[in-house]
Formats: sequence, C-alpha cells, structure tokens
Amino acid sequence: MKSFIKNSAVLFSGILLLAACDPKIDAPTPTADGNIDMTKYIAIGNSLTAGYASNGLFLEGQKVAYPILIAQQFKLAGGGAFTAPLFTEDQKDGTGYLKLTGFSPFGTPILSSVPLTPNIIGGKTAEAYDINSNPDSVFFKPFEGTGNQNWGVPGIKIADINKPNYGWLNPYYGRLIAKEEKSTLTYAQKMTSLDPTFFSCWLGNNDVLGYSTSGGAEILANVTPPAEFDLAYRNFINGMLLKPNPPKGVLSNIPDVTSIPFFTTVGPSIKMKLQKAEKTQFFEYDFTNELLVKVATIVAFISQGQLSPVSIIDPTKVTALPRSGISTLNSVTKKWDGDIYFTLTFSPYVGQLDSARGTAWRDIIKTLMKRYGLPSVLEPKIWEASGLDTTKPFGFDAKNPIPDVFILNPTETAKAKATVDAFNRTIESIATQKGLAFVNANEFLGEITKGSYFDAISANASFLSGGVFSLDGVHLTPRGNAIGANEFIKAINKKYGTKITVLNAGQYKGVSFP
Repeated sequence: MKSFIKNSAVLFSGILLLAACDPKIDAPTPTADGNIDMTKYIAIGNSLTAGYASNGLFLEGQKVAYPILIAQQFKLAGGGAFTAPLFTEDQKDGTGYLKLTGFSPFGTPILSSVPLTPNIIGGKTAEAYDINSNPDSVFFKPFEGTGNQNWGVPGIKIADINKPNYGWLNPYYGRLIAKEEKSTLTYAQKMTSLDPTFFSCWLGNNDVLGYSTSGGAEILANVTPPAEFDLAYRNFINGMLLKPNPPKGVLSNIPDVTSIPFFTTVGPSIKMKLQKAEKTQFFEYDFTNELLVKVATIVAFISQGQLSPVSIIDPTKVTALPRSGISTLNSVTKKWDGDIYFTLTFSPYVGQLDSARGTAWRDIIKTLMKRYGLPSVLEPKIWEASGLDTTKPFGFDAKNPIPDVFILNPTETAKAKATVDAFNRTIESIATQKGLAFVNANEFLGEITKGSYFDAISANASFLSGGVFSLDGVHLTPRGNAIGANEFIKAINKKYGTKITVLNAGQYKGVSFP
C-alpha cells in the first residue's frame, strides 16, 4: 500500500523523463520462475470465492470472482486454463440480486430486487430441507461443464465441510457434484480427492458471519467453537497436502466482521438522531432460545380460544444501551470507536425511531411465524399477546425496544471479535507450519475500512461510494475482487519468489450507478 501523494510524485517525475527522451521500456515478464506449478489451480472457499455479490450469485458476478482474476494472471506467467461453474446465459440472473435504481429526494438509495432465474431450480426434496440454510428445500440444476476449478460455495462453514449430506443441504454445493454424491460426499472429501498443482483457500468467514449479521441472536445462528474450527481446519489442510506430490498454496485469514459496510453504515446516523433528540440511551430486546418456548405456549393458549398469560417480550431481556457506545469513525485516528453496531438490514426502520411505530416488530413476528410454520391466522393474537406497546417511541422506550437481530451489543461484538482472532491464529499458524503463502485479509480489509490506497486506487468501506463492497454491504464489487486478487498474488510472490503481475484494479468497476 502506498500513499496517493507518493504515487503522484513518482508518476509526475516519470512524465518529465518521458518528455525529455524516448526510451525503450522493457516490462518485466510475468513468471513463476519454476517455484510453483500453476498448471492446475483450484480455489476453495465460500461466497466470496464464488463471486457472490449484492445478495445473490449471478453470471456477471461469477465472471469477476477473485479466483478467476488470479487464474488470469497465472496464465500470463505460464499457468493453465481455469474452469469456473458459471451460470449459462439463459440463467444469467442466477439466484437474483440487488440493483441500485435511484435515490429518494432525501438522498436515500433505492434498491430493487432482480428476481431469481426460474430455470436454475432443479426441484424440491425433503432431503434438502434445513431450517437455517435451505428452508425451501430446493436444489439447483447441476453445472453441466467438466473440470470445475472454482469450488466457492456460498454459505459454507468450516463446521459444514465434513457433513455427508451437504450436497442436499446446500444447493450451491449440490450443483457442483453428481446427484449420487449429494448424500455421501462431504466438501472435505471432494476437495482432498482433487489433484491440484496449486490451491487457494479462503474459508472461515461464515463460521462467525451468520451470528454477527443476525445481531448475535443465537436463536438464528451461532459461532463455530474455536476448538472445533481449529481441529477441522487443520485436518482439512493436512488432507489437501497428503499427496505424493503435495501442491503449494495460499491461505487467507478472515476479516473482523465489524469492518464491513453491513455494520458501519447505519450506526452513525442513529447516534446523530439520539443526540438531536437529547437521548443518552436506547433499548434493545435480546432474543434467546426461550422465545421458541414462549411462541409455542402462546399458540397453545390461542388454539384453545384463550389469551396467553405469557408474552414474547420479557422485561428482563430488555437492555438499555448507551448512545456513546455506538461505533463511529474517529476522524483523527481513522479507527472505529465504540462497540455497538447496527446492521444494514435496520435501514428501513431508522426513520421510525422515536415514533409510535411497530413495523420492525410486525416484520419480525411474521418472519418467526414463517420460520416455525405457524398459520398466519394466528398473527393478530400473537401480536396481542406480544407484550409490546407500539404507542411508545420505538427504540427509545423499554416497552417498544429494537429487536436485537439488528444490533451487535458490546457482549456480542466482543464474542465476534474474539472468535475471529481465534480462527485467524489457527489459519496463520498452519500456513506457517506447512510452508504455505498467507494473506492477511483482516489487515487489508481493515485498511479499506479506514480508507486507503491499493496500487494507487482509492478504496474505503463507505456504502455505495467506497468502490469495494457491493450492495449487500458484505460481498465484493468487481473492483473489490481485483484488489483482493492482488493481495493473494502479492502473498504468493512474497512466499515463493514468483513474479506474477498484479491487476490494474482501476479497470474494474465498483457499484453500478443508474
């Protein structure tokens, strides 16, 4: 990373030299120098590896996934072809995605949803049902190509790589393997059965991300225990190298989840709103597994024509949080101060704070009812028995608190950060032990959060304008993928002494504006 001022000075002096004479410039030849064999490169990872962006997997995003960009540079240095499991042209919208269509009179971005392409769906089966990863029980049509080398699977966790039926539970993985393998072939078994000459691995993000994006609501998701992560990750990498001719490779650690726009976009405006209202605190409701028992109790009473004696809201689970704890960017240190983060999914409800509104809670109740198969006719009664008072100012009164699916409170933030630190110790230690290249994604994405220059390209974590993150605030734009690919290439060059050229990230777009 270099400062813009330094790069500008170098560029200016170069222009003067070119004006004075007409030299022949010999560009360095990209080469592996025999230190790595790039004949058959495979990429192992999750949604970031697959090219998922703006809340969906679609053809345009797949084409600029960072492994494809790495393979492109490998080929310039003598590497082999790279096959990715792209959707066909008539499946180009894939699972659907978000699109920026304009701005409101107040400058708020207007996002629309491009729908899923129906012909990617192969059908539904009870074998594919999972309440968290696949509640609709769908499976995708298989990738019909051969020799796939991009094994990025959206949603996969280290905790999933040894599940024998994962080909059904995760349709993104299922489309990459044969039907007869879906019930038995684990992701780890598939990867270790391949025979690459070089591999990259960026796994582990989802083992903490789901918990974090759910606001630390353990009823929806939890972190993978670090000891379990350590064992599975080490065994997996050992398996990748347990071959007569072990491949060389590169491992990447995972970023601090609070460094992405999904967590840094909404909080500052809420802090300003609290200051304007002269409020020093706001209220959060903490979901726990007890909620399921409460919902079941409420339904049992309602089915008998009685009003439930229990409510969803338990006063002991409502917590007052300080305004001062909301994380905002310190303009001096360029670091985010505070340990309370609001999720990007809270955006639609920010304008209702301090108003007698209950839209967020109505949406939560609808979601819970759908998740647990409750008939919609029960909704009015469940709402009546909820214990909420939406005549009170939303978020600013204990009777109408903010659901914690939209907030990482200090305890949850500490848990997420400690988990990331533990995972990253595992990843770096095994890279060192096995002599593999190492990418410090936590560090370079942290630099992006503060605002920095990568190969003279300005990059920051601002939603929409930062250039790196897509419309879901989590996944990368084409430019973000190019910057990421360059970090992998730099790590490979440093470890193996290769001279693989980096990409010009400025040639790749950020968010597309209408």
